[in-house]
Amino acid sequence: MNFQVIKVYRYGDINNKTMQTRKLALYLTILLTFTFFDSNSQTDSLANFDFNKKYTIEQQRYDLIILKEVLQKAHPGIYWYTTKEKFEKKYDSLYKNIISEKTESQFLLHILPLLEEIHCSHTYWRLSEDLEKYKTTYLKRFPVNVKIIDKKIYVKDNFSSDTTIHVGQEITSINGCKISNLLSMFSQFSWADGINKDAQLSLVEAQFKTLLELYFNFPNNYKITFAEPNTKVKQVSPLSFEEYGNKYYAKYPISNPRRVTFIDSLNTAVLTYDDFMCDSTEFVQFTNESFKLIRDKGINNLIIDVRKNFGGAGEYGGYLISNFAKKEFNVYDHLEVTLNPKDTIFKFISNPYPKNLLGEIQTYLDSGKIKKVKNVYWLDKSLYIGTALQPFKPYPNNFNGKVYVLIGNRSFSAASDFASSVYNNKVAVLVGQTTGGGYKGNTSEADFELKLPNSKIRIRVPVKRCLTSVSRACSSDGVVPDYIVKPNLNDFKKGIDSEMTFTLDLIKKQKSKQK
Repeated sequence: MNFQVIKVYRYGDINNKTMQTRKLALYLTILLTFTFFDSNSQTDSLANFDFNKKYTIEQQRYDLIILKEVLQKAHPGIYWYTTKEKFEKKYDSLYKNIISEKTESQFLLHILPLLEEIHCSHTYWRLSEDLEKYKTTYLKRFPVNVKIIDKKIYVKDNFSSDTTIHVGQEITSINGCKISNLLSMFSQFSWADGINKDAQLSLVEAQFKTLLELYFNFPNNYKITFAEPNTKVKQVSPLSFEEYGNKYYAKYPISNPRRVTFIDSLNTAVLTYDDFMCDSTEFVQFTNESFKLIRDKGINNLIIDVRKNFGGAGEYGGYLISNFAKKEFNVYDHLEVTLNPKDTIFKFISNPYPKNLLGEIQTYLDSGKIKKVKNVYWLDKSLYIGTALQPFKPYPNNFNGKVYVLIGNRSFSAASDFASSVYNNKVAVLVGQTTGGGYKGNTSEADFELKLPNSKIRIRVPVKRCLTSVSRACSSDGVVPDYIVKPNLNDFKKGIDSEMTFTLDLIKKQKSKQK
């Protein structure tokens, strides 16, 4: 389907100074990530770091014991999508199978299936600080980005020196390991909210380079087998993290995550929110300005795209819906915590903020502002910072046209909560794929970083469970769209946005019926 983009308004057009500041901050963050200040003293200390150091059986088992204990005492959704029996069985299996010394990377991959058993997208891992710094300074990146379609892997970007590798080529094995086996293994190291295999594979796609590097221990070259009329094996050299970063951002420049596009030929506006993570003033100003432009242009079809939105502030979704809702609604029902702030296990917390949070929760417990319901503590609405727990009302002069919301496997956290409210209140047509975030909520909002005592591997553990205000039945743990549209190989090779094209076709058909 052909259409003409008349004008793209970005937040930078409204507040250019803010945009420039955000771009500079993000650029500096990226630069520091790759260089780690490049100081001689730090480089010298990293040069002596042994990334192949191995941990004893006893050290590994102790770290696993601590991980289990902290998860069971602090994680409010540990048995949301699994049972205690299944969790214990997985733990016992991992514990018993620690029978040899392992490097940090090997031990990390060994314990990740315990986190996968929880199926919580906000419970994730990071390497130890030393290994993370050493990796980005001395080790190298797999030079190919991939796309997973129908459980097969295709080349998305080729940053290697081999120019004969092109977009759309199918990869059948890497370093002698079949892609089917790699996907099966890597699925144990990535997870969405609940049981969502498509979202799980989408995260494997996003983390593929990192998991590949850890699994093969950062090799000096990779042998890639391609499916051709005559199978071809090509050897490619990895890139330094800095070189990879330069090539990636040359192809994908930093852009504003919130933008509005007008397609005059279809009398349609496209509002894109790639995150809900800006400050409230910026979010409200962009949203208000966008809807004013939509009203001024007399638009009667609106597409809201949150397919790449990993989340942010929970109340932003409610504010957005208020611009086209017909009646009052709630995004969240209540919040829960399960931890005991006085538990000695929290001596392993490595970042300071959660220690303050634990103190605040204890104050709430002492004052009776948190009530206990079925072994969990419900947080009173008055304790919640922001407006997400309060009812949202439609705004005067709000949008009265047809609304379509694009969702996908990488719609998480607040973006998935936004989709839950859209689905539950039937205020828009949902198109795309089931969200990676949960329909009934998620565990997020506050968290702490657990640093395992021996390996120093870091695990993020959320301590609040946010329950969405939903009553409508849903056939999946995520939000299921009204129209399921999955990217296909033909569209991928041609650079066609399958979900957007499908939605524009719906609008075109509706427009034809009205003639």
